[in-house]
Amino acid sequence: MANYLRKFRLLIWKNFLLQKRRPIGTVFEILIPIVVMGILILIPLTADSAQDRCFCKCHFLTKLKNSVIFWSYNEGQKLSKLMARVENITGLKAVSTSNSTGKPWSSGASMAAEVSENTQDHSFGDNYYGAIEFLIDDEDSLPKKVKYAIRLRSEVYQPWNTDSTYPQYIPDSPASAHKYDGKFLPLQYAVDTAIMQMQTALSHRFYVFPYPNYTTNFAMNMVSLFMPLLVMLGLMYSAMTIIKELVLEKQSRLKESMKMMGLPNWVHWSAWFTKNLLFLLISVVIFVIVLKVNIVLVFKYSDVTVLFVLFLLYIFASILFCFCVR
Repeated sequence: MANYLRKFRLLIWKNFLLQKRRPIGTVFEILIPIVVMGILILIPLTADSAQDRCFCKCHFLTKLKNSVIFWSYNEGQKLSKLMARVENITGLKAVSTSNSTGKPWSSGASMAAEVSENTQDHSFGDNYYGAIEFLIDDEDSLPKKVKYAIRLRSEVYQPWNTDSTYPQYIPDSPASAHKYDGKFLPLQYAVDTAIMQMQTALSHRFYVFPYPNYTTNFAMNMVSLFMPLLVMLGLMYSAMTIIKELVLEKQSRLKESMKMMGLPNWVHWSAWFTKNLLFLLISVVIFVIVLKVNIVLVFKYSDVTVLFVLFLLYIFASILFCFCVR
């Protein structure tokens, strides 16, 4: 075991000696993380500070005049009265026949196809609103439980994401989907109100689910967005250097020569891992100092130990990844 430790110390000495012989690269490996992490300090300085806000919002229905909405291919007396009430509530113009043939649709699929086509139809333009498909069997009577589907136009840059059950981005404020609030909910409210007026004497209003007072911090949102990229950029030069040194050692047959002299493979890799870990610890300490000990505290409420362990695990993974790439 003492022989292995002696070989390990010699390899550590050799690796740090190679690092010492390239002072310019060493300086860059230390300065680049400082410069990149300095960008995180600039974000809170240039962005708006944290603001305390309260959340109080109720939905109100505005008239949607000069807009067109298709409705079910089932054209019964009850549904006609129902859509007349929806027209009165929303101000929409309900259309129950095909724009191309002038006849009712034969199925929900044909109506959906025309809905998709009329998204780009110049006769409707931007006044096209959507479509409602009533999923009922009896056209002349309205069941107590009315099933219907709302089909709205979707933009390429603003899809509805109906295949997702959870938002991709979680803000530090109440969820606010302007398309959902501004288009889907008013139409749903109008149809439900019309159904209730026809079947009962009740009326209703709906509100957003209550949310406690909260604090918005645009700067922290930007930091959380850019920090992974900046950490990767800060350590990219070090990763390239690790791979380069390993490749040069293998290319010069130095590794094979040491193995022929009895050097175990695990000692060789342990020495390289230890050297890179000790050197990258300098960058980790710089990261923690920049993020916690400065005029603008980027992570004001984060514990120093948690940040240090986070970056430590990151360089563990980075070193092993460089070993794999080489």
